[in-house]
Amino acid sequence: MAYWFELIATGLITGGIYAVVALGLNLQYGLMRIMNISHGEFLMLGAYLTWVGFTVLQVNPLLFLPVVALALFALGVVVYWLCFQRITRTAPAVEVIEARSLLVGFGLMFLVQNVANLIWGADYRGYSFLAEPLEFGGVRLMANRLTVFAFAVGASLENRVCEYVDHLHEHFVEPVRIRNARYLAPTAPGYSITMKPESLDRYEFPSGAAWRG
Repeated sequence: MAYWFELIATGLITGGIYAVVALGLNLQYGLMRIMNISHGEFLMLGAYLTWVGFTVLQVNPLLFLPVVALALFALGVVVYWLCFQRITRTAPAVEVIEARSLLVGFGLMFLVQNVANLIWGADYRGYSFLAEPLEFGGVRLMANRLTVFAFAVGASLENRVCEYVDHLHEHFVEPVRIRNARYLAPTAPGYSITMKPESLDRYEFPSGAAWRG
């Protein structure tokens, strides 16, 4: 029984970590309509900076996180000013912003990956922090994962801002449904994955009208 509890708890904790990653992606895509698929690469930069702070500067990662957050915020402002601002100003429609920003995001993804490779190399990097397992009723969980999970839960409590963006739902035969600020579960296998033929024609790369501007 303890094995199943540990398996379920590990799954929930891993889901909480992915939820933390998705928070930033949801903000930039849902609110700004910018498809910056290099979001993961900037998350990687944050991990490297935290690693440098802990291994080189001997600073507690939790204390160093605000510094990393401010540094990446400043970098994000610069990236937006250099790469995305002109797109948002000149694009005639939201669909064009999404299409053009997707291409820019691909370029940023490869750029950040190669810069990180030049600076830190391709070797695996890591460090041990809050790695001691905590035991609850026979279930052993890592303290560092519990810390991230606690942050994920704290960032998604009730009475928080709930964002619902429906500008992409119009392209699906069965759009996602929302009730009481919560996504409803699918009602059938493959629910909400079939796109309308006219949307596929418009966004087909590279001949679709959206890509031609």
